[in-house]
Amino acid sequence: MASSTMLEFYDAAPLNKRYWFAFSIISLVFILEYFDLYVVGFLVAVLGPQWKLTYGQSALMLLSAGVGSIVGSFFCGHLSDSWGRKAMIIFGTVACAAGSGLIAITPDETGRCSLHCGSSSVSARRRRCPSITLAVELTPTRYRTFMPGLMIVFATVGILIASDQPHGCLL
Repeated sequence: MASSTMLEFYDAAPLNKRYWFAFSIISLVFILEYFDLYVVGFLVAVLGPQWKLTYGQSALMLLSAGVGSIVGSFFCGHLSDSWGRKAMIIFGTVACAAGSGLIAITPDETGRCSLHCGSSSVSARRRRCPSITLAVELTPTRYRTFMPGLMIVFATVGILIASDQPHGCLL
């Protein structure tokens, strides 16, 4: 009886400031991940001919992000079930920061691969996404299908921002 009372209490809870803060952070992660994933495609289209990149070099730049995303999604999605969602989100953020630093230091695709391995471990595009699962767990059942689904909309915002940049860059 106590569990049904607790469930009713949880379902009647309002979406408070803490929920909206978590919702905003997870949505921002989706925007930034998809911005980064797609802006390189636009950059390669514009800068590839100027830099005289071969087809293989361009493909390797684009493929490295996809490989990193697959690795991060597969392994970190499973680890989030055993280590916890918050731990994987923190791990993914640190791995994403390390990948960003590696991109600044090395001119090869290793940094891009590790960047997307980290970012997809947070907002994986697979079924065990820690951030979406965490959002579902935090959302009362009456909003459970709408609110986490709304977070996915922010991925398209990242793509829109990436495509809207002149020559694929922010400056």
